[in-house]
Amino acid sequence: FENRDFILKAAGVPLDSEYIAHARASNVPVYMSAALVCDIVMKELPNVVIIGVTGTRGKSTTTEMIAHILRENGSRVHCGGNIRGVANLPLLDDIEDGDFLVLELDSWQLQGFGDMKISPHIAVFTSFMDDHMNYYKNDMDAYFADKAQIFMHQEESGVFITTQEVFERAKEFARGKRITLGQEV
Repeated sequence: FENRDFILKAAGVPLDSEYIAHARASNVPVYMSAALVCDIVMKELPNVVIIGVTGTRGKSTTTEMIAHILRENGSRVHCGGNIRGVANLPLLDDIEDGDFLVLELDSWQLQGFGDMKISPHIAVFTSFMDDHMNYYKNDMDAYFADKAQIFMHQEESGVFITTQEVFERAKEFARGKRITLGQEV
């Protein structure tokens, strides 16, 4: 965890991991695979549209529905993130400029987006409920803070799609931070 180009952290590594803390204290960047793929794609393939989907429930179904609609429309689509059997880094071999990258993102993977200060171009946040409290030590605000990384670093042109309930919580979360949530439609 010293003298490395970077550390690739797996989702679910404890927030208080002494190894990750040591790497950061040693000025070694810590990345997560989904965020690293997005960062590379955003820099190297500017015409790829990245759609991220999160929520306590509904991530998988929504991700698959979006990918299906895009494919039916004739678009080239790649799926990743929290999808079983799909590794994120090999997606870089197949993605071409103009494609869509649709990612199912759990709260742990979104920590990586926060670390890199990036968010998908289009962020979909399906629901927010009491879950994973063993990991978050019964702190719903900490859980939401990780989930919020899906929209927190969007460019002004970014799109954030969510429910009224999540939007209200997102507005509360944005207070005092340099986050502007646009008009509700």
